[in-house]
Amino acid sequence: MKFIGNIVLITGKDLQKLEETSLIAVSNDLIIGAQWPKLTLDEQRLILYMLGLIDKWDDDLKVFKISVKELANVFGVRTKRIYELCDKATDGLMTKLIKFVDPIENERVKVTWCAETRESQEKGYVKLVLSPGLKPFLLALKGRFTSWELRAVINLKNHYSLRIYQILKVYKGLKQDTFEVDLTWFKQKYLDATSKTYNNFNDFKRRILIPAQKDIAAKTDILFTFKADKKKTRKVQSIIFSVEDNPNFKQLPIFQKPEPEKFVFENELPPGWSDDKISTRLKGYGFKGLEKARKQHENLTWLDVFTDLDFHIEKGTKIANKGGWIRSMLPEPGEPYVFSPMFKKEKERIIKKEKAAGELKKDKQENEKRARKFGVLLYEKVQELKEAGEWEDGFLLRAQEKQKKYLKERYTERMGRGEAVRSVAVFYFNEEFQRLESLGVSINAIRFCLNKSV
Repeated sequence: MKFIGNIVLITGKDLQKLEETSLIAVSNDLIIGAQWPKLTLDEQRLILYMLGLIDKWDDDLKVFKISVKELANVFGVRTKRIYELCDKATDGLMTKLIKFVDPIENERVKVTWCAETRESQEKGYVKLVLSPGLKPFLLALKGRFTSWELRAVINLKNHYSLRIYQILKVYKGLKQDTFEVDLTWFKQKYLDATSKTYNNFNDFKRRILIPAQKDIAAKTDILFTFKADKKKTRKVQSIIFSVEDNPNFKQLPIFQKPEPEKFVFENELPPGWSDDKISTRLKGYGFKGLEKARKQHENLTWLDVFTDLDFHIEKGTKIANKGGWIRSMLPEPGEPYVFSPMFKKEKERIIKKEKAAGELKKDKQENEKRARKFGVLLYEKVQELKEAGEWEDGFLLRAQEKQKKYLKERYTERMGRGEAVRSVAVFYFNEEFQRLESLGVSINAIRFCLNKSV
């Protein structure tokens, strides 16, 4: 690297040195306390590369003048496309907002990654300037910051892998190898995973947590496991992470050509499905650009679109060009599939019905539990009456005359054991007994009492 005033000139000759020495150091406040925007792979690689060029002991942010050859290494492409890719990446870095609260002034702050970019195709370079608002989080860092090797993160495949890696490194640096995070904060604020697709925890786990777990294990210096914590409720409230060193971490070259998005492994597909079956079905629908499209979307996305399509076919929706319909429904590469409104409405109806059935089952279990508890109370009272000599011929002797008359008229003059227990319930615990009758489980309480050999 060469310094010309406040400009740092980066050339291809600096690559080997950068591989050996580059560390990214970022304030924990920026990692944990800020909401990072979701970046494309090219935007993410470019900003990580720039962060790797910063010396945390510098007094001010420098202008980075990067050669086309070096940018080609960053993006993993030939130089012919570099200006096009760089143009798109810098547009994103100059428009997508990082949001945080200034801890000193207690102000809500919005800032972009880049404040200015310049390029010269004639001279073969691009100039990049980070936003001044990021200076407190990147320079003169003391104490509360986390650092990691550039080589360990620049090849991560998406925003979610990077953000999960960062929070793991923060807690590992704090000597907390196991830690817990609130699920709502983690999804919406930290990961910016606000799509309704992630409302269901199993979908969130399948589409974000597990892919990131594999990505981080394959490319970085750490491994992690996780488990959901429901905190005595049916809904997941938080996630408990455990992190450790990756013994298989290899010192790979810092820049690798980005791999195309891989399909989910064959054994991760549901029974009856395979890569070949997915491709065969798409060919049968006349789907165009099959090879490229298969590389852009994971198998789970294809299974979702087939589920949606099959639903419409079953409901009698007329779809003349099924291949075209599928293409129109596909999300951007790396994004989750969004089901059609008709499918979502039906799914919501089914979920609502299942939820009602589940609540009914839960209520029934609660009522049964209540009845059993009341049955124990009746049994204990009957035993007490027997010992006191107030229980004779299946009848409660202390019952008031009008109550005896009521019970005799209702259950015959000489009441059986069940009616006798009922008389105890009415005479001593009438309010609770009437409540159980309204719930339809009063007879259960009496049976439970009788089964204990009244």
